[in-house]
Amino acid sequence: MGDLLIRNLDPELERELRARATASGKSLSQAAKDLLRQGMIEPKREYGLGTALRNMLGPDGFVDLEFPRVPDRPPPDFS
Repeated sequence: MGDLLIRNLDPELERELRARATASGKSLSQAAKDLLRQGMIEPKREYGLGTALRNMLGPDGFVDLEFPRVPDRPPPDFS
């Protein structure tokens, strides 16, 4: 099995990693391995944000919005 050395690790990041490891009852090494594994197996998107937003719309690419009818009224007087 290989070893990994990370140099110049940001102190705040190290504190967060140590806190996460302690909270989960794991060693610092095991917590780091779990995070690396999680990052590697996270599903990769095959499309971007625009496509994701487009997929939220109806099949025609439109959304029917219904606006409440406002009774007719005279225009405001700005004089």
